[in-house]
Amino acid sequence: EGSGAQGSATGTEEAMNNRNQGMGILARLCCPTTLPPPSYACPGYVVPACLKDTNYNVVLMNLLCIMFGLAESIWTGTALSAFLYILTDDSNTMVGYVEAAMGITTLVFALPVGYLADRYSRSAVIAIGGFVNFAAATATVYATYQGAEENGSWKQHYWILLVAMCGWGVVGGIVNGPAQALYADSTPQGSRSMYYQYLFIGWGLSSVAGPLLTIVIFAVYSNDWTLYMLRNVIFAGMAGEVVTGVMMLWFRDDAALNEGEEESDEEKGPDAKKKEEGEEEEIGGGVPEGTRVGGGGYVEVKTTEQETRAPPPPLKRTVTDEFLDEVSFMGGYLTRRSVPYILFASDLVTALGSGMTVKYFPLFFKNTVKMSPIEVQVIYAVCPVAMVVFSGLGTWVKDIIGRVQTIMVMRATGVGLLVAMAVLSASITTSKFILVPIYVIRTGVMNCTYPLDESILMDFCPKEKRARWKSLESIAAFGWCGSAVIGGWLGDSHGYSFTFIITAVVQGMSLFLTTLLLPLVPVQEKQRDRSPRPPRDVQVDGARAPLIDPSADTGIQ
Repeated sequence: EGSGAQGSATGTEEAMNNRNQGMGILARLCCPTTLPPPSYACPGYVVPACLKDTNYNVVLMNLLCIMFGLAESIWTGTALSAFLYILTDDSNTMVGYVEAAMGITTLVFALPVGYLADRYSRSAVIAIGGFVNFAAATATVYATYQGAEENGSWKQHYWILLVAMCGWGVVGGIVNGPAQALYADSTPQGSRSMYYQYLFIGWGLSSVAGPLLTIVIFAVYSNDWTLYMLRNVIFAGMAGEVVTGVMMLWFRDDAALNEGEEESDEEKGPDAKKKEEGEEEEIGGGVPEGTRVGGGGYVEVKTTEQETRAPPPPLKRTVTDEFLDEVSFMGGYLTRRSVPYILFASDLVTALGSGMTVKYFPLFFKNTVKMSPIEVQVIYAVCPVAMVVFSGLGTWVKDIIGRVQTIMVMRATGVGLLVAMAVLSASITTSKFILVPIYVIRTGVMNCTYPLDESILMDFCPKEKRARWKSLESIAAFGWCGSAVIGGWLGDSHGYSFTFIITAVVQGMSLFLTTLLLPLVPVQEKQRDRSPRPPRDVQVDGARAPLIDPSADTGIQ
């Protein structure tokens, strides 16, 4: 008996040592302590008191997202597109090639990066992305400096920038893939819309600060479309990117929630083998003795009157094979297992349409609407605010009509506004007072569904496959770069308005794919469709309590 206890203690110690191997490079140097379960919060000396109970990776990912959004909003939009356009003697097509390099690189590396993150270590893959960040930043600074000084042929600087953009494609794929998969591992299911809303708001606010900073740079130096001025803006963005690269070295696998971890045989008891096969996430501790996990996401608990007045028992959630297969249509060809595939296909089609225009909107405002650099940057300072506002609206609306339904309404509105913008600019008016408000609203509603998309994906994706799916999703996030060449060619040969119409048609097609999610995703996020089997519910004083109750863990109603 003593030998068994000693073996159990040794096994526990070994398991903890294995968890502690999952520290980022800088985390090992600066924050080597073991994080306390169940939330694996940051040490008190690292974060403010208000964040002392917040998961380590959640805090770090939100900070990374803020810095990443700040850096990207400074240099990847107006400044880079305009710099390439002027450098290549006013060629939209050459701008498209550079953007395509980023998209193709993301496509090539997405699955290998996701597989390595799932198979070995998410934090190690994220750290590798940090070093790729440093190399890409160095190449970008060199090429833009030499290009602005007009030292040598512009083609040489162009090719260096093209290679650098391949590096940025890898970095973006890792930030939007393994990094966000680790973020999902560190957040409880049933509350992920809220957590991704925080992430989206942080990114949105930082994306406002970026254009505001560029406005200051243009105002201090010169409000002109010149290579020298655009180079200065890109340099400012590179400073932020280097900070982002440093932050990518801090992530920790051992701070993920104990999802799928097995208890010792003594803790499990004799009924351990009767557990359903599937993914489990522990929220706040173990389920009390007498608990049985039932189908459809419910548990049965025997309680006494004294227990009901105590704090809610620790909860577990399961995503079992039964849950994934219990809803199907189209003759069984589509089940809940199909949700990630449908989401990816819909987002990819939408992104391919966006790629034809997203990098050319600054050039449209520069060349067609005749706006100055500061005026264009004001637009891009307002757009993230619109996205955050409409994101909050979308999160509120989804509680009424459902997540999938909200996504469809928002995207359909965005497509309609893009058509209106194309028609007006082609034959009626190029007034900035008309076109700019349409563009801002269109950008807000078209891009505000990120928290809903992410919560759906993570709710229907097993933990061991999340990094791969997030890496695939990064193809959609950056895959629009692949269609940028087509958009550049259309812009050079037919004009920007014609390109907008083609984009609207392609994005409209994605709505048909989104409709396939309607019978698979419950209208209410916390609800689990319990057909075809009746659930075995929790009975507490005659009331039924669902398995997932985020308010028990977060205090949010």
